[in-house]
Amino acid sequence: MTRNLIDKNRKIRQSNEFVESPYMVEFSLHEIKLMEYLIAECKEEDYNLIGKRQGKDYNFSATQISKILNTSLSRVVTDADKLASEITNKKIEHKVLDHKGDVTEFVYLSIINEASYNNGNFYFELNYKALPFFVKVNQNFTEFQLRHLLSMKTAYAVKLYKILYQYKKIGKRTFTVEELKTQFGIKDKYDLYSHFKNKILDKSIKQINEITDIEVIYKEYKIGKKVDSLEFIIKSKPIGIESSTILDEPPKAISHDDIIDPVPQDFEKVIHDIKSKISARTQQLLMDYHSLHGLMYVENSIKYALKNSKTNFDKYLQDTLNNKWAEVMITQAKEKHKADDLFSKAFESVESTAKDKHNELKNLALEEYQKLSNKEQTKLATELIQKVTSICPNKLESVMHQQNEYVISYWACKNNYTYNGGLQLKLQAYKLV
Repeated sequence: MTRNLIDKNRKIRQSNEFVESPYMVEFSLHEIKLMEYLIAECKEEDYNLIGKRQGKDYNFSATQISKILNTSLSRVVTDADKLASEITNKKIEHKVLDHKGDVTEFVYLSIINEASYNNGNFYFELNYKALPFFVKVNQNFTEFQLRHLLSMKTAYAVKLYKILYQYKKIGKRTFTVEELKTQFGIKDKYDLYSHFKNKILDKSIKQINEITDIEVIYKEYKIGKKVDSLEFIIKSKPIGIESSTILDEPPKAISHDDIIDPVPQDFEKVIHDIKSKISARTQQLLMDYHSLHGLMYVENSIKYALKNSKTNFDKYLQDTLNNKWAEVMITQAKEKHKADDLFSKAFESVESTAKDKHNELKNLALEEYQKLSNKEQTKLATELIQKVTSICPNKLESVMHQQNEYVISYWACKNNYTYNGGLQLKLQAYKLV
């Protein structure tokens, strides 16, 4: 017996432990969409299945699967055997922590235990051991819009969206390139960063920016000539600006032409305090001059009118704009801007020299750390986690997310090397070294 499909516009909740668990093998697009949909179907009463050690059963027709995956029925039927067989081979790597927050073991967990196809109907069984990630999750969780997950064009975009969306309020998140590839289940692929960037990273970010409710850019950080880590800057889109993708149609990004009479943000800030004092005609005149001469012209004309008008500010501002009365102020502002620009370039030159020196020191520290045996590196990591757990347990999650960076910085502090100055200052502030 098949079931009714759930609303793709609903919110779904997942434990952060699950969101952070790397894929052991990369997922195909159809596999990731199907898994996310099955997870979304979990209900509170499914928690009872855990005690019974019983998986959650699903039955779908091929037609329903085609709607879930937003693909043709013929494609679903043709690939039925492949989809059913391969989705059961997909695992996540889950870290098990004790009551102190120490990692005690790694569990490689299959989400879908069983899958089959028979005469136009699919059967799936979700592993009861995975249910605690999705049912009665009341702390350390993230809520997503299901439609965003199902609208992506690659499995990588789905995973990247989820691990970045968690940090939406913080606004940024850093990964090493290797950590990110591990999250995607491709740690042994794309040895060249340029291939990873062009084929995986940039395409995933383009989808996230076009389809979802966040916008993402990233910065590259190098060790020597090699890109070692990426800092993602995450920004929520204003309500109503996210893509209104309909899942049964291809995703469509919002274009500039879809917005009626857009008002630049910088212009809006400049006129904010005088909006109540000016007419619609003057506001349009300001916009025209902003387009013709730029923000500096408008800003200084307003300052001039505020300083010199006696009675009718609205009329005086119009005359200031049309007669270029603020020309002297504008010239002075341009000269100051030019001086500031020269100062910034000089500062950037000094900063660049300092950064080169820092990179030399960082590379030296990394070379020495890498001479340690695996046993010594593991001992350092264990020692650091134990200290964090006992001294500042509220920092444990942050340390675990950037464990490699923290461990090397911890070693560097103890051995008088400079590796990651910011992290080393944090370690000292937390009294961990």
